[in-house]
Amino acid sequence: MLVVFTLQPNPEIFEYLGQFSEYGVVTLDVDDKKNDNTCQIYSEQPAFWRAKLQELNLEYEEAPFANPDYLKQNEMDFEPFMVGQYFICHENHNHPTPHDTVRFNINAGTAFGTGRHATTQICMELLGELAVLPIQSVFDCGTGTGILGMVARHQWPKARIVIGDNDPIAIDNARTNFAQNHLPKPIYCVAKGFNHPLIIKNAPFDVVIANILYPVLHQLAPICRQYCQNFLLLSGLLSQQADLITRRYRANGFETIHRIDSGDWAGLLLARV
Repeated sequence: MLVVFTLQPNPEIFEYLGQFSEYGVVTLDVDDKKNDNTCQIYSEQPAFWRAKLQELNLEYEEAPFANPDYLKQNEMDFEPFMVGQYFICHENHNHPTPHDTVRFNINAGTAFGTGRHATTQICMELLGELAVLPIQSVFDCGTGTGILGMVARHQWPKARIVIGDNDPIAIDNARTNFAQNHLPKPIYCVAKGFNHPLIIKNAPFDVVIANILYPVLHQLAPICRQYCQNFLLLSGLLSQQADLITRRYRANGFETIHRIDSGDWAGLLLARV
Protein backbone atom coordinates (compact mmCIF):
# COMPACT_ATOMS: atom_id res chain seq x y z
CA MET A 1 0.00 0.00 0.00
CA LEU A 2 1.22 3.48 -0.86
CA VAL A 3 1.69 5.73 2.18
CA VAL A 4 2.36 9.47 2.29
CA PHE A 5 4.40 11.15 5.04
CA THR A 6 4.01 14.92 5.46
CA LEU A 7 6.49 17.06 7.39
CA GLN A 8 8.12 20.48 7.40
CA PRO A 9 11.87 19.98 7.49
CA ASN A 10 14.58 22.58 7.11
CA PRO A 11 16.37 22.52 3.73
CA GLU A 12 19.35 20.58 5.06
CA ILE A 13 17.10 17.76 6.31
CA PHE A 14 15.21 17.73 3.00
CA GLU A 15 18.53 17.42 1.18
CA TYR A 16 19.45 14.50 3.42
CA LEU A 17 16.11 12.72 2.92
CA GLY A 18 16.46 13.04 -0.84
CA GLN A 19 19.39 10.61 -0.73
CA PHE A 20 16.98 7.75 0.00
CA SER A 21 15.01 7.95 -3.25
CA GLU A 22 15.16 4.17 -3.68
CA TYR A 23 12.68 3.95 -0.80
CA GLY A 24 10.14 6.41 -2.20
CA VAL A 25 9.48 9.74 -3.92
CA VAL A 26 10.56 12.75 -1.84
CA THR A 27 8.96 16.05 -2.88
CA LEU A 28 9.17 19.63 -1.60
CA ASP A 29 6.47 22.27 -1.99
CA VAL A 30 7.87 25.77 -1.47
CA ASP A 31 5.48 28.56 -0.50
CA ASP A 32 7.52 31.77 -0.67
CA LYS A 33 4.60 33.92 0.51
CA LYS A 34 4.29 31.94 3.75
CA ASN A 35 8.03 31.17 4.00
CA ASP A 36 6.96 27.57 4.35
CA ASN A 37 8.44 24.30 3.04
CA THR A 38 6.25 21.20 3.07
CA CYS A 39 7.88 17.86 2.31
CA GLN A 40 5.88 14.82 1.26
CA ILE A 41 7.27 11.31 0.94
CA TYR A 42 5.34 8.74 -1.08
CA SER A 43 6.44 5.19 -0.36
CA GLU A 44 5.44 1.54 -0.33
CA GLN A 45 8.09 0.95 2.35
CA PRO A 46 6.71 2.97 5.28
CA ALA A 47 8.69 1.09 7.94
CA PHE A 48 11.93 2.52 6.56
CA TRP A 49 10.62 6.09 6.69
CA ARG A 50 9.11 5.74 10.16
CA ALA A 51 12.47 4.60 11.48
CA LYS A 52 14.37 7.31 9.60
CA LEU A 53 12.09 10.17 10.64
CA GLN A 54 12.04 9.01 14.26
CA GLU A 55 15.83 8.71 14.18
CA LEU A 56 15.96 12.38 13.14
CA ASN A 57 13.40 13.29 15.82
CA LEU A 58 11.11 14.84 13.19
CA GLU A 59 7.41 15.43 13.61
CA TYR A 60 5.36 14.02 10.73
CA GLU A 61 1.91 12.91 9.67
CA GLU A 62 1.35 9.53 8.06
CA ALA A 63 -1.67 8.49 6.02
CA PRO A 64 -2.63 5.98 3.33
CA PHE A 65 -2.37 7.58 -0.07
CA ALA A 66 -6.00 7.46 -1.15
CA ASN A 67 -5.98 9.91 -4.07
CA PRO A 68 -5.47 8.01 -7.33
CA ASP A 69 -5.77 11.24 -9.25
CA TYR A 70 -3.05 13.22 -7.50
CA LEU A 71 -1.47 14.26 -10.80
CA LYS A 72 -4.77 15.93 -11.71
CA GLN A 73 -4.70 17.71 -8.37
CA ASN A 74 -1.13 18.87 -9.06
CA GLU A 75 -2.33 20.25 -12.38
CA MET A 76 -5.11 22.21 -10.66
CA ASP A 77 -2.63 23.63 -8.14
CA PHE A 78 -0.04 24.61 -10.75
CA GLU A 79 -0.04 28.40 -11.18
CA PRO A 80 1.96 29.91 -14.06
CA PHE A 81 5.06 31.96 -13.19
CA MET A 82 7.99 33.80 -14.75
CA VAL A 83 11.71 32.99 -14.59
CA GLY A 84 13.61 35.64 -16.51
CA GLN A 85 12.21 35.67 -20.04
CA TYR A 86 10.46 32.31 -19.59
CA PHE A 87 6.75 31.96 -18.82
CA ILE A 88 6.20 28.52 -17.25
CA CYS A 89 2.69 27.12 -17.50
CA HIS A 90 1.03 23.73 -17.06
CA GLU A 91 0.38 22.05 -20.40
CA ASN A 92 -3.39 21.97 -19.88
CA HIS A 93 -3.80 25.59 -18.82
CA ASN A 94 -4.79 28.28 -21.33
CA HIS A 95 -3.30 31.32 -19.64
CA PRO A 96 -2.38 34.11 -22.07
CA THR A 97 1.33 34.44 -22.73
CA PRO A 98 2.80 37.77 -21.58
CA HIS A 99 4.34 39.95 -24.27
CA ASP A 100 8.03 39.40 -25.11
CA THR A 101 8.31 36.14 -23.21
CA VAL A 102 9.14 32.56 -24.13
CA ARG A 103 6.41 30.15 -23.08
CA PHE A 104 7.17 26.64 -21.87
CA ASN A 105 4.24 24.30 -21.27
CA ILE A 106 5.27 21.76 -18.65
CA ASN A 107 3.79 18.53 -17.41
CA ALA A 108 5.81 17.67 -14.32
CA GLY A 109 4.25 14.25 -13.77
CA THR A 110 6.32 12.74 -10.96
CA ALA A 111 9.59 14.34 -12.14
CA PHE A 112 11.50 17.11 -10.36
CA GLY A 113 12.07 20.52 -11.89
CA THR A 114 9.03 22.51 -13.01
CA GLY A 115 11.12 25.65 -12.62
CA ARG A 116 9.48 26.80 -9.40
CA HIS A 117 12.20 25.57 -7.05
CA ALA A 118 15.05 28.00 -6.34
CA THR A 119 17.76 25.62 -7.59
CA THR A 120 16.12 25.26 -11.01
CA GLN A 121 15.66 29.03 -11.29
CA ILE A 122 19.30 29.57 -10.36
CA CYS A 123 20.37 27.23 -13.16
CA MET A 124 18.12 29.02 -15.64
CA GLU A 125 19.72 32.33 -14.68
CA LEU A 126 23.24 30.93 -14.97
CA LEU A 127 22.43 29.43 -18.37
CA GLY A 128 21.29 32.88 -19.47
CA GLU A 129 24.73 34.27 -18.67
CA LEU A 130 26.20 31.91 -21.30
CA ALA A 131 23.59 32.65 -23.97
CA VAL A 132 25.85 34.91 -26.06
CA LEU A 133 28.55 32.23 -26.38
CA PRO A 134 28.73 29.87 -29.39
CA ILE A 135 28.00 26.74 -27.36
CA GLN A 136 28.08 23.57 -29.48
CA SER A 137 27.20 20.85 -26.95
CA VAL A 138 25.35 20.55 -23.62
CA PHE A 139 24.74 17.68 -21.21
CA ASP A 140 21.95 18.01 -18.63
CA CYS A 141 22.69 15.49 -15.88
CA GLY A 142 19.60 14.60 -13.83
CA THR A 143 17.20 16.35 -16.18
CA GLY A 144 13.89 15.71 -14.36
CA THR A 145 11.19 17.37 -16.46
CA GLY A 146 13.80 18.46 -19.00
CA ILE A 147 13.25 22.15 -18.37
CA LEU A 148 16.96 23.06 -18.21
CA GLY A 149 17.61 21.12 -21.40
CA MET A 150 14.72 23.05 -22.96
CA VAL A 151 16.30 26.35 -21.96
CA ALA A 152 19.60 25.17 -23.46
CA ARG A 153 17.82 24.15 -26.67
CA HIS A 154 16.12 27.55 -26.92
CA GLN A 155 19.41 29.40 -26.39
CA TRP A 156 21.44 27.24 -28.76
CA PRO A 157 19.10 25.78 -31.40
CA LYS A 158 21.89 24.06 -33.35
CA ALA A 159 23.82 22.69 -30.37
CA ARG A 160 24.07 19.00 -29.60
CA ILE A 161 21.93 18.54 -26.48
CA VAL A 162 22.09 15.35 -24.39
CA ILE A 163 19.82 14.89 -21.38
CA GLY A 164 20.08 12.10 -18.85
CA ASP A 165 18.27 10.86 -15.77
CA ASN A 166 18.39 7.61 -13.82
CA ASP A 167 14.58 7.55 -13.75
CA PRO A 168 13.04 6.29 -17.03
CA ILE A 169 9.74 7.97 -16.12
CA ALA A 170 11.53 11.32 -15.95
CA ILE A 171 13.04 10.75 -19.40
CA ASP A 172 9.60 9.89 -20.82
CA ASN A 173 8.26 13.06 -19.22
CA ALA A 174 11.10 15.17 -20.63
CA ARG A 175 10.46 13.69 -24.08
CA THR A 176 6.81 14.78 -23.82
CA ASN A 177 7.78 18.30 -22.73
CA PHE A 178 10.23 18.79 -25.59
CA ALA A 179 7.65 17.58 -28.11
CA GLN A 180 4.73 19.69 -26.87
CA ASN A 181 6.91 22.82 -26.92
CA HIS A 182 7.96 22.05 -30.51
CA LEU A 183 11.65 21.96 -29.64
CA PRO A 184 14.11 19.88 -31.67
CA LYS A 185 14.58 16.70 -29.72
CA PRO A 186 17.80 16.10 -27.80
CA ILE A 187 19.54 12.78 -27.23
CA TYR A 188 17.75 11.00 -24.38
CA CYS A 189 19.61 8.69 -21.99
CA VAL A 190 18.42 6.71 -18.99
CA ALA A 191 21.68 6.92 -17.08
CA LYS A 192 23.20 7.39 -13.66
CA GLY A 193 25.63 10.27 -13.94
CA PHE A 194 27.72 9.95 -17.09
CA ASN A 195 27.38 6.19 -17.36
CA HIS A 196 25.82 5.70 -20.80
CA PRO A 197 27.39 4.93 -24.23
CA LEU A 198 25.69 7.94 -25.88
CA ILE A 199 26.98 10.31 -23.19
CA ILE A 200 30.48 8.92 -23.54
CA LYS A 201 30.26 9.10 -27.35
CA ASN A 202 29.18 12.77 -27.36
CA ALA A 203 31.64 13.96 -24.70
CA PRO A 204 33.32 16.25 -23.95
CA PHE A 205 30.63 18.92 -23.68
CA ASP A 206 30.94 22.70 -23.77
CA VAL A 207 28.42 22.93 -20.92
CA VAL A 208 27.47 20.37 -18.27
CA ILE A 209 24.44 21.09 -16.05
CA ALA A 210 23.95 19.17 -12.80
CA ASN A 211 21.08 20.29 -10.58
CA ILE A 212 21.24 17.36 -8.19
CA LEU A 213 22.17 16.60 -4.58
CA TYR A 214 25.38 17.61 -2.81
CA PRO A 215 26.70 14.04 -2.24
CA VAL A 216 26.36 13.25 -5.94
CA LEU A 217 28.02 16.52 -6.98
CA HIS A 218 30.87 15.81 -4.58
CA GLN A 219 31.30 12.33 -6.06
CA LEU A 220 31.21 13.53 -9.69
CA ALA A 221 33.98 16.13 -9.32
CA PRO A 222 36.90 14.00 -10.62
CA ILE A 223 34.79 12.67 -13.49
CA CYS A 224 33.57 16.07 -14.69
CA ARG A 225 36.97 17.09 -16.05
CA GLN A 226 36.75 14.18 -18.51
CA TYR A 227 33.28 15.19 -19.73
CA CYS A 228 33.26 18.99 -19.50
CA GLN A 229 35.61 21.11 -21.58
CA ASN A 230 34.33 24.62 -20.76
CA PHE A 231 31.55 25.40 -18.26
CA LEU A 232 29.86 23.61 -15.36
CA LEU A 233 26.54 24.67 -13.80
CA LEU A 234 26.04 23.09 -10.38
CA SER A 235 23.03 23.48 -8.12
CA GLY A 236 20.89 21.49 -5.70
CA LEU A 237 23.22 22.90 -3.04
CA LEU A 238 22.47 24.43 0.30
CA SER A 239 24.31 27.72 0.73
CA GLN A 240 26.67 26.26 3.34
CA GLN A 241 27.59 23.45 0.93
CA ALA A 242 28.57 25.76 -1.93
CA ASP A 243 32.00 26.63 -0.47
CA LEU A 244 32.77 22.93 -0.02
CA ILE A 245 31.85 22.23 -3.64
CA THR A 246 33.87 25.23 -4.83
CA ARG A 247 36.99 23.85 -3.14
CA ARG A 248 36.28 20.31 -4.31
CA TYR A 249 35.96 21.36 -7.96
CA ARG A 250 38.93 23.75 -7.80
CA ALA A 251 41.04 20.76 -6.83
CA ASN A 252 39.76 19.05 -9.97
CA GLY A 253 40.50 21.88 -12.40
CA PHE A 254 37.43 24.17 -12.26
CA GLU A 255 37.23 27.74 -10.97
CA THR A 256 33.97 29.33 -9.78
CA ILE A 257 33.22 32.45 -11.81
CA HIS A 258 29.74 33.24 -10.46
CA ARG A 259 27.69 32.16 -7.48
CA ILE A 260 23.98 32.84 -6.96
CA ASP A 261 22.28 32.43 -3.59
CA SER A 262 18.49 32.29 -3.25
CA GLY A 263 17.15 31.75 0.23
CA ASP A 264 18.80 28.63 1.64
CA TRP A 265 19.96 27.44 -1.80
CA ALA A 266 22.94 28.20 -4.03
CA GLY A 267 24.21 27.53 -7.53
CA LEU A 268 27.62 27.84 -9.14
CA LEU A 269 28.92 28.62 -12.60
CA LEU A 270 32.42 27.18 -12.99
CA ALA A 271 34.94 27.35 -15.82
CA ARG A 272 37.55 24.76 -16.63
CA VAL A 273 41.08 26.07 -16.11
